Amino acid sequence: MTARRIGKKSLRWYTRGIFLWILPLPLIPAFFITLLRGNLISAMGNLAALILFWAGALFIRKGLKSELQYKERRMVRAPRRPLKIYGTVAVSLGAFICSRFGIGHSLLFSLFPAALAFAGCRLAYGFDPRHDKVGKIKDGFGYSSEEILAAIESAEHKIAAIEESASGFSNQEFVSRLQKITSLARRIVHGLEEDPRDLRKVRKFINVYLDGVEKVTTGYVETVRKTGSDALEPRFSKLLNTIEEVFAEQEKKLMANDILDLDIQMEVLMKQLHHEGVL
Repeated sequence: MTARRIGKKSLRWYTRGIFLWILPLPLIPAFFITLLRGNLISAMGNLAALILFWAGALFIRKGLKSELQYKERRMVRAPRRPLKIYGTVAVSLGAFICSRFGIGHSLLFSLFPAALAFAGCRLAYGFDPRHDKVGKIKDGFGYSSEEILAAIESAEHKIAAIEESASGFSNQEFVSRLQKITSLARRIVHGLEEDPRDLRKVRKFINVYLDGVEKVTTGYVETVRKTGSDALEPRFSKLLNTIEEVFAEQEKKLMANDILDLDIQMEVLMKQLHHEGVL
């Protein structure tokens, strides 16, 4: 999938679901008007409906984002939580409460806008993905789809931890460089979807490289937080340089199937991480 196609899909995700944030905006003045008139039931109904509409919009937007990531990957587990269903139920409840308590319609009549809201969300945003995408493993390389998915998930957890640590950096240069490192890491790991034969090498990459980078970033953030000193910046910058170079090199080696050089460079990095007190 080209970057252009991914960009178009990302743009479609970005614009979808925005209407759900705009739709309940009239409930804000309605809340204040009914509150000033002393109609507490109607005011609380409008407020509750507004909260439910926006909660539903949040769930549906997250569900759309998860769906986009699911569609872009060849091997991935289905989202564990049906976020779009949660959002649809919240919007439907919001429509019911707005009609029943905000406006004062009968119980039976209030079920009608709730049903319309439910049907509208389902038609507009669809269903959450339900089945894991395991892809096709050609020639049976001795690895199951479960093993490959487990390796990818393990790497994603470590990458997410690195990104979370990077968000605590005040030095934007370090943030940018770590983003580059995590992008490289994702490309290496997701290469398993194209060629499962690399599973042994990628596992080693996860256990050595990603573990090391995760410990480096979390340790650096904790040290800076405790000491308030930036004395470690030059040392950390130098280590990032090494990691960037090695990650880029490993991507090339994995693509070239150069196992010997890969193992040698992993040993070199392990020694440096030991020297820096990371491992």
